[in-house]
Amino acid sequence: MLLDEQMRVVLFNEEAKKLIRQFFGVELTEGTSFLRYTATESQQEHMLLNFQKALQEQFTQFEIQLTDLAGNTRWFLGMYTPIRNDAGEVDRVCFSYYDIDDLRRQTITIDRQLRELTKSETIFKALFENQPYANIFISPQGRLLAVNRKANALFKKFGLSITSETTDVFIAFKQSPFKEIAELAQNALASSTAIVSEKPLDINNKKYWIEFYLMPVIHSDGEVLGIHIQMKDTTQQKKTEELMSLQQKRLRQSESQLRAIFDSSSDINIFVGPDYQIISFNKQALDSFLQQMQKRLLSGLDIRTIIPKSIKESFESNFQAALKGIAITLETELVNYPEESNWYRFSYMPVIDRLGVTIGVIINAIDISERKKNEEKILLQNERIKEFAFLTAHRLRAPLASILGLIRVFNLDRNISREDTQEIIKRLQSAAEELNHAVNEMNRSLEPLQIKQSTANQQSTVPVINDTAHPASVVLIDDDPIVNMVSKTLLQRNYPGLVIHTFLKAEEALQFLKTSKEQPSLILLDLVMPDMNGWQFLDEFQKLPVQPPVCMLSSSLNKSDREEAKKYASVVDFIIKPLNAEKIKIMMQFLKASQ
Repeated sequence: MLLDEQMRVVLFNEEAKKLIRQFFGVELTEGTSFLRYTATESQQEHMLLNFQKALQEQFTQFEIQLTDLAGNTRWFLGMYTPIRNDAGEVDRVCFSYYDIDDLRRQTITIDRQLRELTKSETIFKALFENQPYANIFISPQGRLLAVNRKANALFKKFGLSITSETTDVFIAFKQSPFKEIAELAQNALASSTAIVSEKPLDINNKKYWIEFYLMPVIHSDGEVLGIHIQMKDTTQQKKTEELMSLQQKRLRQSESQLRAIFDSSSDINIFVGPDYQIISFNKQALDSFLQQMQKRLLSGLDIRTIIPKSIKESFESNFQAALKGIAITLETELVNYPEESNWYRFSYMPVIDRLGVTIGVIINAIDISERKKNEEKILLQNERIKEFAFLTAHRLRAPLASILGLIRVFNLDRNISREDTQEIIKRLQSAAEELNHAVNEMNRSLEPLQIKQSTANQQSTVPVINDTAHPASVVLIDDDPIVNMVSKTLLQRNYPGLVIHTFLKAEEALQFLKTSKEQPSLILLDLVMPDMNGWQFLDEFQKLPVQPPVCMLSSSLNKSDREEAKKYASVVDFIIKPLNAEKIKIMMQFLKASQ
C-alpha cells in the first residue's frame, strides 16, 4: 500500500485488499485513512509512530500477530519504506506486510531445541565438573572431550598437564606415571567393556594409590563416542586399612589387659568405636545398665540405641568432639528405672594409638548423687548464713544511732556539765559495747561454717615456740588511722615490748619491706584500701625474696575473699575486724612460728 503525507491510501495491490478484508472485515479503497484498517488504539499509535519515522527518512520494520475474523492468528512482518519524489523529498510511504507465520514457528522450534540442547550441555558440564572424584572424557582418537578440576589437580600432582591443546591424551598418559592406564583405556575401547583397576603410582619417593573406573561411552546406534575415566585417590583409605589392621592386632594383644583394667574399676567404663559400636565394657557398666535402665550391653551394639533419649543429642555432640581429640567432662542428672533421679559425672576421653589416630572413645561415668546432695545442703546453709547476716546487720543500727546521737548532743553544747559529760561517756561506752557485742555475735555465728575449719587446719600445722624468743615486730597496714591505733594499742597491751610499724598506704609498707634490714615477724593487712589494695600488695609482696607470714585483717564477710586469700602462700589466716584477745592470741602463734 502506498500512503500520502496525510496517511491516506493512494495505491494498493490485490494481496493487500485480500488481507484487509480477511482480518478487518472492510474493503480497502483509495483515499481512505490507513488508520481505518486497525483493530485497536495501541495499533493505531504504533502505526502513527512508524509512519512519522518513515516521513523522516527512517526505514522501520516490526513483527505483529494478527487474528482474522475466523479467530485464526498469524504472524506478519510489517515495513514502512520512505518514498522520495523527483526533488528528493519524502512525500510518500510504502507500507508492506509479509506473512512470516510458518518461518516464525520454525524459528521458535529451532530456538527451543537450541535452548534445550544448551541446557542439557550445561547440566552435563555441571554434573561432570561437580563429581566428587576426578573425571576425564577422551575420544577414541585420544582427543580431550572434557576434564574437571579434580582431574587437573590430580594430574598436576604427578607432573602431567592435560588441556584442550593436548593432541593425544593416550600418548601423554604413556609418557607419565599413568602409562598402564592408557593401555587399559585402549583395551576398554576395543572391547567396549568397563574396567576397574587400583594402581600404586610413585612420585618423589611417595606411593599413591589410585582407583580407576574406565567406562566406554556408546551411542544408542552402537557408535563408541569415547571413554570416561573416573579416578579416586584411595591413598588415605589404604593407610587407614593398614592402620586398622595394625590396631586390631594390638587390640587383640592387649584385650586381656584392658579387660582386667576395666573390670577392676568401680566406675562405669565403656569403650566405643568411631562408628558408635560398643567395643568393650566393664562389669560395673553391665550391672548398672541392667539395674538402673533395664538394658543389656552387648559388643557390636550401637550405643545410641540404649542411652536415655534426654541426653542423646548432647551425647552425640560430646562423642564427636572426643573423636577430634577433645576430652569432655560434664555432670548430668538422669532419671533411671524406676523413675529414680541420679547425678553422674560423664567423661568422654579420646583413645589415640601410637600413630596419632583416634580409634575410639572411652566413656566413663561416676555416680555423684551423694556429692550433689551435700552440695545442695551447703548451698542451703550458705543461703541461711547470708539471710542471718543480713538480719544481724540490722541490730547494729540501734547502738550506732545512739553513738551518733550522743556525739551530736556533745557537739551542740560545749559548756556541758561534768555530770552530763560523764553520763554521755557512760552511754557512749554502753552503746559501743552493745555494738561490739552485736558484731562479735555475728562473727561467732558465721565462723563455725566459714572460718573455723580453715583456721583449725592452719593452726594444727603451726609450731609454737617458748616465750624466751627474741622480741618480735609486726607491720600494720590499714588506710584507717583509728583501726591502726586500736590494733596497735591492743597488741602492745597484750604483748609489751612488741615492735609495731603502722602504715596508712600499702605502697609505703611495701617500700619499707624492700629496704628494711630487719624483716617483721608478722604482717596484718587490710583488704580494701585506695591506690594499692590488699590483693595488689600481695601480688608485689610475693616477688620479695623474704616473705613473712601475712594475716588478712578485714571487715569483709565475703566467702570469695577468703577463698582468694588462700591462693597466696604467704597468707596464713583471714581475721574479721575488730581485734579481740582471742584473735590476737591466734596471730601471736603465727608470729612465734615465724621467729
